[in-house]
Amino acid sequence: MQEDPYQTGYTDFFEGNLTCKYRPRSFYAKEWLRGFNSAFNYNRQANVQRVPEERFSRVRWCNP
Repeated sequence: MQEDPYQTGYTDFFEGNLTCKYRPRSFYAKEWLRGFNSAFNYNRQANVQRVPEERFSRVRWCNP
């Protein structure tokens, strides 16, 4: 069974694999990147939006 590059990129994001095993600029590399970006956007929408506003008030900003 041939593996799906889109699904491989999607799972690679969550496993922490940041390197694409396909030839650069190939169709498979583009599909891998599309899956990777899809997982990134899913993770951003699911997790980043959950940070409570009180946490931001505790951050000390440095003024140069």
